[in-house]
Amino acid sequence: MGDEKSNDAVPNVRAPLATARISLDELDKLRAATRGPLPTPAVVASLLGRPYDGDDVVLLTGNFGLRRRKLPRGGHDAVGRQAGICLRLDDSGVIVAITLSGDVDEDFSSWHGPLEAGLNMASRPADVRKALGAPTATGTHDGATEERYVRDGVVTAFVYVDDAIRQVRLRRVEP
Repeated sequence: MGDEKSNDAVPNVRAPLATARISLDELDKLRAATRGPLPTPAVVASLLGRPYDGDDVVLLTGNFGLRRRKLPRGGHDAVGRQAGICLRLDDSGVIVAITLSGDVDEDFSSWHGPLEAGLNMASRPADVRKALGAPTATGTHDGATEERYVRDGVVTAFVYVDDAIRQVRLRRVEP
C-alpha cells in the first residue's frame, strides 16, 4: 500500500463492536478515504456491524441526509432517500443491513456511488454475472429476481426488476 491513496484502504473499519471510539489518526484516514462523491463498496460494507452513532459511521454517512425512524416490528432504520441508501439497525443501534436503491425504486433516488467489481446501478444482470460469476443463491423478493453473492463474510443481494437493478442489499453472513 505505501503512499498509495485508495478508498478501500480504510484501517480498523472492521474492528470489534467494543471499539466505538476511534483515534484522531484513524479519523483523518477515514476522512481521506471518503473524499469524493460517495464511498467505495468496501467502505460501505464496512459499516455492517458498527454502531450507528460511532464517530466513524457518522463521518462516513454525514452527507447521506439520514433520518432515523422506529420500525413497527422492532429495530430502527436510517433512511437517506436523496442518497439512495437505507441502513437497518438492530435494537442496540448496530447496523445489520444496508440497502442501496436503483432508478427503478420509486421511493428513493438512485445510489450514484460505485458497486463492487466496477459495477454501478446502471449495470444489467448479465453485467453482474460477468463481473462476479455465478451467484451463490437465487430467489425472488417482492416479485423481483434476486441473486446473492457471498464474499468476505458479506452477502450482497442484487434485486432486479425488468432487467435493471432495483436494489443492492448487504448484510453479514449469519454465523
